[in-house]
Amino acid sequence: MRSDIVAYRGVGPERGKYIEAEDALDYAMERCGIRPSAAPADMQDRDEFNRMLVEWYFSGNWLPVEQEDGQEVEGP
Repeated sequence: MRSDIVAYRGVGPERGKYIEAEDALDYAMERCGIRPSAAPADMQDRDEFNRMLVEWYFSGNWLPVEQEDGQEVEGP
């Protein structure tokens, strides 16, 4: 997850939704029907999966909201 992204703002069918970056992984997992596992896993693999899931899920009908000089701005 990119550290400069503070939230994701929905567009199109997701219009009106605003998901804080700290809630993005939980939101994406819930929407995809993924349940966190208590099974031991390689931390590096789990971190990579989590990062890639958030990047993939929020790559469609979502705009990243970034922090610049204390103000939120829409990302590219």
